[in-house]
Amino acid sequence: MSRLVSRLRRLLPCLSALAFCALAGSPASAQEWSVNKARSSVSMRLSMDGQPVEARIGTYKTEILFDPEEPGDGKIAIMIDATSISTGDTQRDATLFSPQWMNGGAYPDIRLASRKIKETDAGRYRIEADLTIKGITKRIVAPLTVDDQGTDGKIQMELRASQAAFGIGGGNEDISLVLDLTATHLTN
Repeated sequence: MSRLVSRLRRLLPCLSALAFCALAGSPASAQEWSVNKARSSVSMRLSMDGQPVEARIGTYKTEILFDPEEPGDGKIAIMIDATSISTGDTQRDATLFSPQWMNGGAYPDIRLASRKIKETDAGRYRIEADLTIKGITKRIVAPLTVDDQGTDGKIQMELRASQAAFGIGGGNEDISLVLDLTATHLTN
């Protein structure tokens, strides 16, 4: 028993340091926001056979921790169910789910996770994020707008990348992920 107590005493400083690091690494001033999906939209724009296509995303989860006063402490993440992408055309949707395009069967999630958020002007920011599509992750930099109206706010951004960078389709067109989110502060 004394050997166990001795080992625990040696581990206590390490556990305390780990707990402190975990707390220090979490955003101290960031406010948690809850997205109102009835008043929000997430969509995707891409090119299929040279034609622009807009697709709606039906199922997604968000995690938003953001304080306009301390944007560097913020975190924006979204996980999209790739099988919920719909162009409104069943034949085009079937093509979109194929391995040459989004390959929703093998890669059911599209993920976006912010790495840095920096203010550029009042209500305008620059977000650096990792975007993962078809298991391929690329660093993306895009403008971010946050209209903070007290308890509610609007978060908007459009991330653009080359379809070829993610193995989507056969051309060099861009793919855009467009977020237009209405959200409420859960914390102050």
